[in-house]
Amino acid sequence: MRHSNRVLQQLVRLALVLVFVVAMHAQTITGNINGTVTDPSGAVIPGAEVTATNVETNVSSSTTSNNDGIYDIRFLQVGHYTVTVAAQGFDQRTFGPFTLEANQDAKIDAQMIVAGTTQQVTVQVAVAPLLNTENAQLATTLDTNAIANVPLVGQQFAQLTMFTPGAINTDPSANAGNEAIGVNTGINNGVSVNGNRQQVNNYILDGIEINETLNNTIGYNPAPEALAQLQITSANANAEFGNVNGGDVDMLLKSGANQFHGSAYEFLSDYLLDANTWTNKHTPPIVPRNSFTQSIFGGTLGGPILHNKLFFFGDYDGGRYHEGGLGQASVLTALMRTGDFSELLDPAIMGAGKTIQLYDASTTAYTPYPNNQLPILNPVAQYLFAHANALPMPNHAPLAGTPDENNYVGPLKNRLYNNQFDVKIDATLTKRDSLMGRWLQSDNGSTTTNPLAISFPNVPITPVKGVALNEVHTFNASMVNEFRAGYMRIRSEEGVDVDTTGLFGANGNMVVGIPGGNAGGIVGFAAQTPNPGSTSGLTVANGGEYTTMGNSYGGQTFVDNSWTYGDDFTWQKGKHTIKMGAQFLREESNDFSAGNDGVLGTMAYTGVSTSNPNLNDAAGYSMADFVLDRVDYIGQGTFTGPQGLRQWRDAYFVQDDWK
Repeated sequence: MRHSNRVLQQLVRLALVLVFVVAMHAQTITGNINGTVTDPSGAVIPGAEVTATNVETNVSSSTTSNNDGIYDIRFLQVGHYTVTVAAQGFDQRTFGPFTLEANQDAKIDAQMIVAGTTQQVTVQVAVAPLLNTENAQLATTLDTNAIANVPLVGQQFAQLTMFTPGAINTDPSANAGNEAIGVNTGINNGVSVNGNRQQVNNYILDGIEINETLNNTIGYNPAPEALAQLQITSANANAEFGNVNGGDVDMLLKSGANQFHGSAYEFLSDYLLDANTWTNKHTPPIVPRNSFTQSIFGGTLGGPILHNKLFFFGDYDGGRYHEGGLGQASVLTALMRTGDFSELLDPAIMGAGKTIQLYDASTTAYTPYPNNQLPILNPVAQYLFAHANALPMPNHAPLAGTPDENNYVGPLKNRLYNNQFDVKIDATLTKRDSLMGRWLQSDNGSTTTNPLAISFPNVPITPVKGVALNEVHTFNASMVNEFRAGYMRIRSEEGVDVDTTGLFGANGNMVVGIPGGNAGGIVGFAAQTPNPGSTSGLTVANGGEYTTMGNSYGGQTFVDNSWTYGDDFTWQKGKHTIKMGAQFLREESNDFSAGNDGVLGTMAYTGVSTSNPNLNDAAGYSMADFVLDRVDYIGQGTFTGPQGLRQWRDAYFVQDDWK
């Protein structure tokens, strides 16, 4: 009866763990060592003392084999381990050192030797067991050595995931070049695993999700130099993995040790090592290759605070990208600014048979404008023509066959920057308790200078902050619990416009004569954009291009907050290893997007209003429509503030491994 009461008490304790522990995704950041202790005849040895010792920290975890001779040491920090087995009447045996990976069940069976027998009793295992005999999980694991020896363009860790069978990225450039500076929240910056979409992967750092939850993309780019391990599970994941249909990308930062260790690095690339682009070489006007310099630099440092008890690890990663050179733009010629579009009738400019006669399409008579002379009716045109510091005069020969395309060359500058760091603390509180804490932070953004200042470049920023906590408690030789909690915050401001002219500010629409003002205090004025080919259904043969003036401000702004809590409980009962856990993931996203037409609005000029649909060649010219103030399409988004998205993701699991 007393035996039944003990079983009942154990079941009650398990129920209390499940009911009262707030939990998260159960993806573990630790590894396990298990095996069977036997005598020379193969009979099991109960009560053998098994000790796993971390070589770097000298922290030990002990247990005893049960009545079936099975031992199981759970939730060990990844690293290099030795395993010592001692039993009464037998010589002590030592295995290792070997590497223990996250999510790994390293199987170390110990066949003991009768005390006094002359035989070598230390088994050297240079590497972790290569054959996974404990589960059917399909995963690829890269350790520190592999990560350090894989060439990474731009130091983007996501490139490492492409070494997994069944993983592919159809746009590898999304993980390279200047996109690597700072946080890359592009849709294509992840791999497609086994045919799933790139947005259905799960990215985990130290047991806490680092996803940008609105689009479910990569929200933080840990420095590869700071990673102890990267593992991507592609199929047959254990029960504690969930939440996604694609791959589980599980990463761990390095940890401190009893010896100080660190590194420093810099990766430099610049235009002197690159060929010129096809556009620069073959699109008139021919321009030299744009100068750029990209530098990614940083360092790591880890070591002891209290030997065998308290350890630290930290890293810094910085990125700088500078691009300069000349950019092209198309602006109205000096004659066009007076309403004189006679250049469209000059065969020497347009080419034989390609001249354009402009018509007044406001009436069904379609009266031609004599010598293409137009009145200047658009208040935006009137203002810009009177302010050459806003709309500069052409300074370069145009593309052959046009009076104005690519007729202005100006400075083009692009700067991206990032400063990020991680700090990690590992502590052995008691023989039964260990604790890990980690903080991450990234501050990054970019600045741009366009050839045409009234295109209003923006200066997006994406600061990121996150924290992770992990606590392991050993109740007894058969019951161990791991608890985790974390928080991640990503703020993305993608469209902070800048007025370098000083003429418009937050009253730009009123300045140029567009009614309604600037909603939300956005800098600039409504986009004046060419759109050859009418939205009204008429195809315009020669629309005439010019560089968009103004800015619709359609940038997306969002703030993501995510909280994760989790608990895994393991009970070794005879030949059964029972794992159970639950998860609560809280996701909040405050998102603002004005839509395609933007907060300030978009006005499109297509050439329809200066064309004649009765002719085979309808012609027309978008710049002429702009001067006449004949808009073919106008649209404006709403400024209603961010929309709040909230959700809880709850899940529970039980898994029984029966040997």
